[in-house]
Amino acid sequence: MKKYLVIFFLLLFSLSFLAFAKDRIVEVEVKGNTTTKEFIVLNLLNYTKNMKLDIDALERSQNALLNSGLFSDVYMDLKSTGDDYILVVNLKEKAHFIPVIDLEKGVGIENNDLFGLGVGMYGTLRFFNLSPFSVFWGGYTVGLSSPRAFGTHFSFKAEYGDLKNLYWQTPAKSFYYDSQGFTVGLGYEWDAGNLFMASYTSKTNSSTNLSQTDSNVNSISFVLKHISYFGEGRSYLKWNAGLERGVNEDFTTLNLDMRYYYRIIAQIYTLTRSYSVYNGENTPLMSKYYFGQTSDLKGYDLRAFSTPFMSLLEERIGVPFTSSFKISKSSQMTFLTPEIILQEAFIKSGEFSLDDFKFSIGIGIKFKTPVGSLEPELFFGKSLKFYLEF
Repeated sequence: MKKYLVIFFLLLFSLSFLAFAKDRIVEVEVKGNTTTKEFIVLNLLNYTKNMKLDIDALERSQNALLNSGLFSDVYMDLKSTGDDYILVVNLKEKAHFIPVIDLEKGVGIENNDLFGLGVGMYGTLRFFNLSPFSVFWGGYTVGLSSPRAFGTHFSFKAEYGDLKNLYWQTPAKSFYYDSQGFTVGLGYEWDAGNLFMASYTSKTNSSTNLSQTDSNVNSISFVLKHISYFGEGRSYLKWNAGLERGVNEDFTTLNLDMRYYYRIIAQIYTLTRSYSVYNGENTPLMSKYYFGQTSDLKGYDLRAFSTPFMSLLEERIGVPFTSSFKISKSSQMTFLTPEIILQEAFIKSGEFSLDDFKFSIGIGIKFKTPVGSLEPELFFGKSLKFYLEF
């Protein structure tokens, strides 16, 4: 009797295994990675042996490979093998050395795949800082960074910079300072789109036209990032929350950045962004939020507002123009995207008043270039202004 019971349970276990083992990815073939190590690719894929076939998960894996900065194209294919599948990943690697253009840090060069381990090393020079008031040497930055470092779930970054920065509210109050410092951070990405990172920053600011000529600021910051996909990648929600605490000075800065993307029809989309920040008492000037450069209320003077609290709502409607000339296997290539942008901000500047609300409207075009997106924008807020962003 016991013998028959053992045989019965073995048969039941085998049938259960066969039933639940269907539609699984039993093997991954990686092609085209002449430099990047295969275990780096598998780690970015977030592949585990005999994982269940999930089209949404494959799309997130494809995005993770594309967003890693290592590949210009990622094409995935499934080959049947009985009731299961073999996933074939075709990669087109980017050039090992690529130019870097950043409006804040300058121009430079990056090796995005040192020794095939997915580690990026970069250096930039800011040749000058042009403003309505002065022109001067801008400084430099150097750094290392890696998502999912060495095939693990950990990421890291390390950067040193020596930059001159210019701030003003009115011409009479303009000033600049030298900012020397470094940042080191360690993060953990437990699955595609979920990351926690802790960073330590130390900066020394020196100014020639402030009563306080030198200041040393040390802080610890924590950032939590998350992304959720809906409707087979038709829409997604991205948010990150940050907390910064002073080490040698008592201050706290909180911020929350949420972005919701929705594809309306074909490639036409809307992108809604909500950004809020709170600067506690005694927050150093270098850590305060100023409207200006890439996250401003466009159409107003650069860094025109200094405030303990602000909240920005932005709505973008974009109509991408694509080419189907097989430039990319994975999708049509978008070469330019006209956008209409609306922005509204609430800026706490004392007692509540209607003047705390600011509004601007703009039009822009995104151009795809080998070094990233080039975005000329024309905005009208308090005045009509032109912006060029990368």
